Amino acid sequence: RATGTGFALGVGRLGAAGSPLLAGTLFGWLGDDKLLTVSIIMAMGSVISLALFLMLPERDGDDVMSE
Repeated sequence: RATGTGFALGVGRLGAAGSPLLAGTLFGWLGDDKLLTVSIIMAMGSVISLALFLMLPERDGDDVMSE
């Protein structure tokens, strides 16, 4: 569990650091007046994550390995 938590925190920090760079690049390519387009592109990561999360199998607490 600690490894998974650390990985999730690391990915979150990477996203927090990389998102402004990605948004700036998108604004540079698309133009400064394309706020809605850039927002939709940036939101696609969350939508894809939600879809993958919903495809995960449901597990009961009984199959969890004891520590």
